Amino acid sequence: MLEEINSKLMRRAYKQKDAMRRFNGQICPKIQKKLEKLKLESFKCILDWSGGQTFQVRCPSTHFVVNIAEMTCSCRRWQLSGLPCSHAISCIFNRRLQVEDYVDNCYKVATFLNTYAYTINPIAGEDQWDSVQHGDAIISPELPKPKRGRHQTTRKKNAIEILEEKEKKSNLLKLSRKGIKMTCSICGQQGHNKRFHGNENYFQERTQVDSSKPPTDPVQDFVEDF
Repeated sequence: MLEEINSKLMRRAYKQKDAMRRFNGQICPKIQKKLEKLKLESFKCILDWSGGQTFQVRCPSTHFVVNIAEMTCSCRRWQLSGLPCSHAISCIFNRRLQVEDYVDNCYKVATFLNTYAYTINPIAGEDQWDSVQHGDAIISPELPKPKRGRHQTTRKKNAIEILEEKEKKSNLLKLSRKGIKMTCSICGQQGHNKRFHGNENYFQERTQVDSSKPPTDPVQDFVEDF
């Protein structure tokens, strides 16, 4: 299989280099076709020259600002694609310059040939390969060491998710347990829980002690301290 891949790559590299060497032009063929379409669209633009390297290009819908020296246009197509947009081409024609000189180097024939300048070495048949000792030995991979502690089962949440959970918890209304009668899960009676099962008089004694104390006036206590 590797020999077939090597042969296909060799044929492809030679085909690409040979086709590009026969092409007469500065820009690659497919990019040149796109450039010709943009040249036709540029005739619809009306431009105003500022006197320097900037132009104001008027289109049927809106206006654009083009800077030839910086190779920029306010539509941003020139910066994103590397090809002059129709607005920029109209400015280049106005200055009687070559549009191909303002195309990015990645679309040029010289760059394409440098990309395929490498050579792929041919491979001899398998019967002519050098023999290797212990070539059939299988080296087992190292097993990872188990980590201490409990394994994590959920993913780590980011800061935004943590803040959202805090906001949800803060917005929830907490109900008071005041007025709820506790019920014992052992005997099913009300007035105590399973913790005080068998000592049901504890709450009664506590309420009697609290009721025996006279009510205190916090204002009077404050005055007596002085």
